[in-house]
Parts: sequence; structure tokens; C-alpha cells
Amino acid sequence: MIRVLVVDDSPTIRAHLRRVIESDPEFVVQAEAADGEAAVVESERLRPDVITMDLLMPAAGVRAIRRIMSADPRPIVIVSSLADEGTDPTLFEGLAAGALTAVRRPPALSDPDFSARRQELLDTLRSVAGLALIKRQPRRRSGSPTMQSAAVKLELVGVGASTGGPAAVKELLSGLPGDFVPSMLLVQHISPGFAASLADWLSKGSPVPVELARDGMTLPWPGVLVGPDGAHLTIVDGRVRLDPGPARNGHMPSVDCLFESMAAWRPSASAGILLTGMGEDGAAGLGRLRDRGGNTMVQDAESSVVFGMPGSALKLGAASLSLPPHRLARALVAMVAGGPGDRR
Repeated sequence: MIRVLVVDDSPTIRAHLRRVIESDPEFVVQAEAADGEAAVVESERLRPDVITMDLLMPAAGVRAIRRIMSADPRPIVIVSSLADEGTDPTLFEGLAAGALTAVRRPPALSDPDFSARRQELLDTLRSVAGLALIKRQPRRRSGSPTMQSAAVKLELVGVGASTGGPAAVKELLSGLPGDFVPSMLLVQHISPGFAASLADWLSKGSPVPVELARDGMTLPWPGVLVGPDGAHLTIVDGRVRLDPGPARNGHMPSVDCLFESMAAWRPSASAGILLTGMGEDGAAGLGRLRDRGGNTMVQDAESSVVFGMPGSALKLGAASLSLPPHRLARALVAMVAGGPGDRR
């Protein structure tokens, strides 16, 4: 039985979510909370398998997410009107605070989209329920393996991320200088409809430009291109190609597709980075890039929300470095300057 804590300041919405969730016998709603303070208390008391979290309520949801994730981390799924819109920056602040993902709230039973949206919510809750999350620890200096030196000038950096990724990507980008030369491609697993808003959110405060990728864009381009919904983000002959599928590892875009295209294009001029996330997407592709002479790195376990994707890459021997995002940024800067990377 999957135990759920429902958090929303509207009694009507809480009742609706309870009906939807408990329509599947695999779930039970343990309790409801009407504000962020109550959510923190109930999370500590009940230790639910998963929490649905509204953001627009008293004792705001973002603050509650941050407190829960810093004390006794629980899988949190944002289920809010902001998830319906997919454009408000508060949604991404919630993801940056530690929520695993966001889904659209199921509409009324009479709505033609009800069945699909109900299933979307239940599938999401099922996929993260009881997930072992890594409590954030203070950063500390530690040794790490050395990284291959680039044989030619670094031209392209590919980044893959999933659960917990928005915050990790933001930290990575914040560590880059405004004149960072290599172009970057980002595949972030995120709910459909959010990719453009993610690009906009990442661009705020980023020293390098961030925008949604378009088919046919040619190297070099300044900054980061984010993979859109419904297509794999790849590089072919120095041009962006948006491949319509099929899905890979259950994802589209898939990180494996990005890394494999980099390995087939110009691996010695490329670097691959795999950040926090569930599953194994990106691990095999990162290994192929490394085997072909590319520089490969992953986020370390200590700073990851979920160590699935980077941990799988390490088990395959696919990564040369395992560091928190700000130090991965430092390693990239060192590569561009001709150094050996971050060894501290």
C-alpha cells in the first residue's frame, strides 16, 4: 500500500485529490494538510511514501518542500495550478527546493481529459513512492579521479538530468563564466509542456544564454540549448537534430540518444555530464562517449537528490570524475583553459 500525504489549502481540492488517489486500491491517503507548516509536521509524524504538494497556500509550499527535504526527505510531487500552467517560476523554485517532479492536477470527472490526467498523477506517484532520497550534506573538499585531457579544443558539452535536475543544472551553469566558449545541449526529464518554461527559468541568473533547441541549429551557438518535448535532442554533423523517436528508456528526449550522437560526431571535442536522476538513462551513452575519447563526468552521490543515473554510469566505468555541480563547472572551465580538471 502506497501512503500519501495530500497538501493543499483548498478543502475542495483536497477532497478531489483524495477521491482520485484512492480510486486506485494500491493507494491510501494517510492525511491531509492545509498549509506548509502542517505539511512539515505531518511529514515528520507519518513519514509518508509520497507527498502531493500545492505551492500557492499559506506557509508557502516552496518553503515547506525545502524544510522537508533538509530534515527527513520524502518524495514530493507538485500538484498545483502552477503545474497546469507550467509557466510560473514558482513551479521551478519548488523543483529546485527538492520536489521530484510536477504534474497537472486532474480536472473534474466530467472533463474529457480526466482519465488521462488521473492516470498521469497515479503513475507519477507510483514511480517515486518510497524512493530512497539522499539528504543534502554540506559541501566538503575531497579527492576525485583525474579526467582525460582533451585532445582537441572542447566544442560541445552535453548534460543529462532527471529527478532533482533543475537545481543541479542551475548550480552547474552558475559556475560558468559569461564567456564560456563551448556550446551546450541539455536533456532534462520533465513533465510534458514544461521544457520551454524550464529554459526560461534557467536563463534567469545564468551567465550564459539558455533557450529551447530548434532543429537545424548549427555549431557554434552561445550558451545552452534545452531539449524540447516529443523529440530526442542530438547532434549530427555539427547541427542540432530533433529526432521524433521512438522513446528510449521510457524517455523522449533521452540522455542516451544525446550522448551517443556526440560519440558518433566528434567525441574528442566533447564532454558529457550526467546529473542526479532516477533510472539508468544516459549511463550507457556516457560510456560510449568515454570509449570514443570524450571527457565524461557525473554528479556525486553526496550532492544528488537521487543517485540512480550517475551511480549507474559509475558502475559501468563510464565517468572520469564524480563531483558536485559547482565543481563540475570548475572542471569544464579548466578543460577550456587546457588544464587537467578539478582534482581537489
